[in-house]
Amino acid sequence: MNAYLNNYMLYKRSEQLKLSDSINSIWTRVRPIAGAKLLEYDRLYDSVKRIENSYIVAHPSPYEWLIRNEQLSDYYGQLLFSYTGKVLDDAMWKEISGHKSYLTSNSSYTFYNAMSYYISYFPGDKHPAPMTDRAIRRMDSMLPAATADFLKLRLTYSTDLKERALAWEHILHTMHAAWAISVAKQEYRHIEDNISVVNAALARSVSTSDAGSLGKPLFETPFGATLYKVSGLPVSDLLTRLRQSFPGKAILIDRWATWCLPCLSEMPHSKRLEQESKDLPVVFVYLCTLYHSSEDKWKSKVIELQQPGIHILIDEKLDAELSTYFSFSGYPGYAYIDKNGKYKGVDMQNMSDMNIQTLTALLGSTP
Repeated sequence: MNAYLNNYMLYKRSEQLKLSDSINSIWTRVRPIAGAKLLEYDRLYDSVKRIENSYIVAHPSPYEWLIRNEQLSDYYGQLLFSYTGKVLDDAMWKEISGHKSYLTSNSSYTFYNAMSYYISYFPGDKHPAPMTDRAIRRMDSMLPAATADFLKLRLTYSTDLKERALAWEHILHTMHAAWAISVAKQEYRHIEDNISVVNAALARSVSTSDAGSLGKPLFETPFGATLYKVSGLPVSDLLTRLRQSFPGKAILIDRWATWCLPCLSEMPHSKRLEQESKDLPVVFVYLCTLYHSSEDKWKSKVIELQQPGIHILIDEKLDAELSTYFSFSGYPGYAYIDKNGKYKGVDMQNMSDMNIQTLTALLGSTP
């Protein structure tokens, strides 16, 4: 099955890529896709179907239905994304909501993620409840119970541990199927355990001894960056050392990678915010992973960006443990520890989500 599907991906590859670019250019430019643009969108997918049918005729297989299923998942997923915040007509919604994707694949991810977003941001609901609660109510009213349960598992968009725990608690009480209840309980316990472990590490007694510091920096730059390298250290010890190194200050953690474009695009926002908050009791700590990178690349990137703050290069094991601790789903990842050494919930998808006013309010002080 894998060989059959992978060979299809390579079949008339240049034509498929060209069609994919044309399709993406429509739905990223026009929202929603309707009228003449919908006709153009359908025309391009008809071309995709012709390539698909040509491959199926040349390579008959009991798995050919999966190719068609994947293509429909792509088609419906991108259409749903284009209608985020809008309303599809009833006939189209009935067709899309009845579709099932059967593989763990990019197409399946696109489809179910798009359906979750479409329902979550469905217009016309003026109810004051939090977005997760509104999305739960919509899913239960718009979909069969099994599908609603499945999509609810995708509702924890927040990157903040406490926000995620609250969302899972709400989701858990609305599940119908036994398997969904089991998954929700497991995720809720996992998040709660992470919060307990993080707070336990932060609650360790603060020492000012050299053994508890970050050690000697590799070097310091004229633009205010101090670079350290840490390896073979558990996350709990790293958090303790951060507290010991910056007593009385809040710590804003930015987990990033030298090859991560979203991480790099957010750095100018961090730089500006750090400059604006220089008189506030907060320190910006950038934890860069060695995964698919190197010490030289890290140093070069910090210098290239002229990024001030505390920069720490961490090994892959520590990076993975950090991801588990804070439930980071990828790069970048953000966490906030208040000046009393307590992990505090703050929902940040990007550093640009925060400005000096929100940071000041978070610190409970004035600039």
